[in-house]
Amino acid sequence: AIKCFDKVLELNPNNSNAFNNKGIALMELGWFEESKKSIDKAIELDTNNANAWNNRGRILAYSSNYQEAINYYNKVIEIKPKHREAWNNKGIALANLATLTDEEKYFSDAEVCYEKAIEIDNKFVHAINNKAMLYVSRHKYIKADEIIENSLGIDGKNQDTMDKKGIILFHLQKYDEALSWFKRATEKNPENKVSRYHMGNVYMQLKKYDEAIECFDDSLKDNLNFAEAHNAKASALFNKGNQKEASKEIKRAIEIKPSLSVANENIAKITSSSSEHLQNFWDFWKSSLFKKIVGITLVVLLLSTVSIITYHIIFNIISVTNSTNLMNSQEAQLMDISEGYFITLGIILFILLIPEIKKAKMGPMEFELEEQHIHPTNDSPSLSENPHFSLLKT
Repeated sequence: AIKCFDKVLELNPNNSNAFNNKGIALMELGWFEESKKSIDKAIELDTNNANAWNNRGRILAYSSNYQEAINYYNKVIEIKPKHREAWNNKGIALANLATLTDEEKYFSDAEVCYEKAIEIDNKFVHAINNKAMLYVSRHKYIKADEIIENSLGIDGKNQDTMDKKGIILFHLQKYDEALSWFKRATEKNPENKVSRYHMGNVYMQLKKYDEAIECFDDSLKDNLNFAEAHNAKASALFNKGNQKEASKEIKRAIEIKPSLSVANENIAKITSSSSEHLQNFWDFWKSSLFKKIVGITLVVLLLSTVSIITYHIIFNIISVTNSTNLMNSQEAQLMDISEGYFITLGIILFILLIPEIKKAKMGPMEFELEEQHIHPTNDSPSLSENPHFSLLKT
């Protein structure tokens, strides 16, 4: 495609649409800097090229610059108020901001944008599906399912709609049904790797890690820059005990997408868990002077208590054996008081120190890596922003 657009530009170097469409092709290859330059050139040649402004916003959205992306979408709407893709994409950016900030206003604004896109085209399934996912992000799964059923009524063979149906069922913990819909989506479009990735997430919930890894590997075929899939595969590998390979996958995810927070959390966890330092009881006590003093005091008190009890037991045995009273009543009473005092003090100190002793676990620290859960508003390939191609006029 790029070669074809380059040929067009040889014939007409000022063709704004050709630069825009070349930029889309570069974007699909993941060459975002080259894509940005091509689309910027399209805008430079024609400042009213609404599709170019829209695609420039998509590049910003991919790098999580949602607020800047919204500015570009607003420019599109200013040029062409009924540009359905711009309204849909603006809704996606707002939904992502809502997830990041948890501000209700962003949720409401995103819903308005999706409804505007649907008003422009009531069969625009991408906007309908994204509206459903907005409700999923607010944990309103039944409402989301109603919207998806409406989308299925418009186009029951749309693979994106099938995938979204699976997402809703996943959140409803209906894993077998979710798998069924994801399989239908992949059968409809074998090139769609996102549904395979979602299948892997279901298998992770079912603790079927080999099947999950197979799905994640498949989702990475021809799309090695799928950061979420790398991170999810790392989680599966970690659960199988393959820490070394898990670490490689997480690092790859971060290299591709530094803003992927769950991968950054996982690299911290896996680094800590790979430490050979074992936090044993002795390490705990020597970690501070106060703990050392308390530890020594506790040991002395416990030893004193054991010694007094032992002495008392031996004394009683000897007294009974010899049938003689080797200690007068005052000494015996003092012994009983001392014994009770040390036992009581030892027990009180031991109880007070139980919370601290619990921290002194024997063995390595244990961590569980987080997979990238199926989430409707993440900046991930599951939210297709439907790039708008503007055909050249003949």
